[in-house]
Amino acid sequence: MQRLRERPVIRVIAVAVLVLASYAPMLAPMASAAGFTETFLRLDRLATTVTTSGVVCAKSANAGTERGLKVTFPTTVTLTGAPTVAGTTSGIVDPGGGTVTAWPGIGAAAVTQSGQVVTIAWGPGGTSGTTGDLTSSTALYCFTFSAVATLGTAGSATSAYAGYIRSYSNGTPANMDATSLLDETPYAISIVGNSPTDNDQIIVTAVVPPLFSFALSGYSDPFTLDLDPAAIRNTTGITATVTTNAKGGWIAWAKDSQAGLHSTAASYTIPSTGAASGSTFSLTAGTEGYLMHLTLLPGSGPCTLNAEPEFTNPSSNLGGKLTTSFKQIAECTGSAPATSTSDQISMQEIAAIRGSTPAASDYTDTITVVGAGDF
Repeated sequence: MQRLRERPVIRVIAVAVLVLASYAPMLAPMASAAGFTETFLRLDRLATTVTTSGVVCAKSANAGTERGLKVTFPTTVTLTGAPTVAGTTSGIVDPGGGTVTAWPGIGAAAVTQSGQVVTIAWGPGGTSGTTGDLTSSTALYCFTFSAVATLGTAGSATSAYAGYIRSYSNGTPANMDATSLLDETPYAISIVGNSPTDNDQIIVTAVVPPLFSFALSGYSDPFTLDLDPAAIRNTTGITATVTTNAKGGWIAWAKDSQAGLHSTAASYTIPSTGAASGSTFSLTAGTEGYLMHLTLLPGSGPCTLNAEPEFTNPSSNLGGKLTTSFKQIAECTGSAPATSTSDQISMQEIAAIRGSTPAASDYTDTITVVGAGDF
C-alpha cells in the first residue's frame, strides 16, 4: 500500500514542473533604467480646483544623450493641454549642493500631451543640433511649465498621487519606449484643501498705525550778539524735525506770546513788524522790528516741503511777522501718499532796534511751534 501512495505523489510533482515551465517566459525581467540621481516636480499651487504651473528639475549620472522626456502626472491632476516650457533657474537652489542650470534646448523641443503624460521631444538627433542632453552629472537642470494643470480632490500625500519622470535617448515620441529609456524616477505630490482653514497659502495680516513725530532740537534760542541800532542781529536757531506716514503729509504752525520781544524791566516791546501774511518783510538797521525766517531741508519721502511766502527767501534781514494766534509757517504736501521722513525746518529770529530802544537785559519772547499730520 505504500507504493500505491508514492505514485500519485510523483505524478503531481511532474505536473507542477510542467506548469511552471509553461509560465517561465511571462516572468522574464523587464528592461530597467537607472534613476535620476536627483529630481523633483514642484507645483506652484497645491490647493484643489486651481490651475497651476510648475517646475521640473533633474540631475542625471547617465552617460546617454537625453533626446526625449516624459512627465507623467498623477491622476488627481487634470491636464488641459500641452504646456509651454521654458528653461529657468529663478528661485531654485539645488538641495544636493550642485549648480542649477536651465534645461538645455528646452525652447527647441516639441511638446505634446496625451492623458496624464506630457512628452518633450527633440527628435532622433535633436532639433537643429540641439538636444536636451544633461551633460553634467553634478548640475541640477530645470524647466518651467505653464499653467495647464488643474488640481483635483484634496487628500493626503499617498502613492495615489505618484507620477514618473523618464528620459530617453530617442527623441521621436513613437520610439520613446523601454529600449531607449535612460532614467526613470517616480515622484509624489500632495494636494491640500481650498478653504480658509485648509489651503496652500498663508494669509499674513498687519497693522501700520498712524505715525507723526515732531521734535525740536532745543528750547533756548538766544541772539548771538547784543542788539545794536547799527546792525540786524539773529538768533542761533532751532530746528524742527518731522516724520509722518500721513497720506497728505504734514503742516506746522507758530504763534508768538506777545507779538514781539518784551522787557518786563523796561515795560517795553520790540514789535513783530511786517504784513500779516503773503510776503516777506525787510528789516532796516536803526528801525525797530522783529521777524522769523525759515530754512528748509527736505528729508526722504514723496511729499514736497514748502514754507509760507512770508517766511521764504531767508537772509540776514528778511522774515515773516508772528502773531499771538497760530499761523501756518510750513508744510509738506502732495498727492497721496505724501509721507515724509526727517523733514527739517530751521527757525531763526532776527531783530533790529533804534538808538532810543529802552535798555534792558530781560527782553524775551516765547514762540509755540506745533505740527500735525494730514491723515
